Amino acid sequence: MAPIQVLITGMPQLLADIVRGTIRQHPDLRLLEESCGAEDLLRADRPEIPDVLIVGLEGTAIPAFCGPLLYGNPGLKVLAVSVTGEGTALYELRPHRVAIGNVTPDGLVDAIRGSCRARAVGGAGLE
Repeated sequence: MAPIQVLITGMPQLLADIVRGTIRQHPDLRLLEESCGAEDLLRADRPEIPDVLIVGLEGTAIPAFCGPLLYGNPGLKVLAVSVTGEGTALYELRPHRVAIGNVTPDGLVDAIRGSCRARAVGGAGLE
């Protein structure tokens, strides 16, 4: 099995050093490069897209550049690590299908409402 390719960006130096050291201890994980900026990640001619992008998280919203990366690379996982050590969150696109059954007017309206309720609870969008 090929190693999981990891890229680190947007973290304070000390936290990035800890994450790098942790990754280097595991032969099934491979750092693509030490770090890069958002503009490098968004380049269309980028030779490698990581399996996992680890970004520094300030507050509760992931950096804006992560949205286009996720949508443009559906297999990508973004691991957002709080720069204050408060926690970590995983962002990924997941195809989700719910079988509704027979389409009736009431069933259609219920499906529309249900899809919006899931989004309001944090189901589908990026923060």
